Amino acid sequence: MKEIKKITCIYFSPTGKTEEVAGFMTKMFAELLEVSYEMRSYTLPEERKKHYIFGDGELVIWASPVYAGRIPNKTLEYIASAMEGHGTYAVPVAVYGNRNFDNALAEMWGILKQSGFLPIGGATIAARHTFSEVLAAGRPDAADYERICEFCEKLIQKLRSFADSESKTEPEIPGEQDPTAYYVPKKENGEPAKFLKARPKVREDSCVSCGLCETVCPMGSIKMESLKTENKRSEDCPGRSLPIFEGICIKCQACIRKCPKQAIYMDDADFLSHVKMLEQNYMERKEPAFYL
Repeated sequence: MKEIKKITCIYFSPTGKTEEVAGFMTKMFAELLEVSYEMRSYTLPEERKKHYIFGDGELVIWASPVYAGRIPNKTLEYIASAMEGHGTYAVPVAVYGNRNFDNALAEMWGILKQSGFLPIGGATIAARHTFSEVLAAGRPDAADYERICEFCEKLIQKLRSFADSESKTEPEIPGEQDPTAYYVPKKENGEPAKFLKARPKVREDSCVSCGLCETVCPMGSIKMESLKTENKRSEDCPGRSLPIFEGICIKCQACIRKCPKQAIYMDDADFLSHVKMLEQNYMERKEPAFYL
């Protein structure tokens, strides 16, 4: 095989689960190959200003959460142009909330090929759904990580079996590599759940104006502004500010899950109905799937 001198993991992870999975897998590959590794996030707006060029002596792990059966649409334009491979081996990893990964892994596979990479294996891993406390709670667990270890070992064996002159057959990846549609979320009654324009809200009495939500929003759509209401003026409570939710919201739940006071929440009826539908229909354990 080509000598692998370095491993780089590129990931999008607003609430941390994708980073957790990607980090474990990347470290495992690095240990097996006895090489160094780097973790590179493109979660925040500033991080999406970087462009990456990789050579043929590297291995790239690309990890993304699954949103509506594909990679998050607001990251698609960036990621399709940000990574440039030159015969670089790559492994796409789709992390999903126990419903279905649909076209996400195939889409990632296709993007890698179009960007000059040689995808050699892929994985789909179930993790706690960011909308729910009970859907895939505790995932990935010890059994998941054991299977991830087995996948890493098998993929290294596959790499070592390659001869440069040998044609490399691709595994059959389920889904479409160039999809056009997204999964349509449903309400409990089966009708489409329309919450595209829904925004989080804040409990003013709980918010401590720490500003953490502003720093973790992957779209840069939260701003802290001085508190002004009909009964209070900002000068009456110096230093008091509240988050204002403007611009694009991808429903990643980063602001909600990372708020230290649980002051941020969603109350949109269609969104909440969709969460209930998921919890009613997708509680059965989904096992990791690996493609070599």
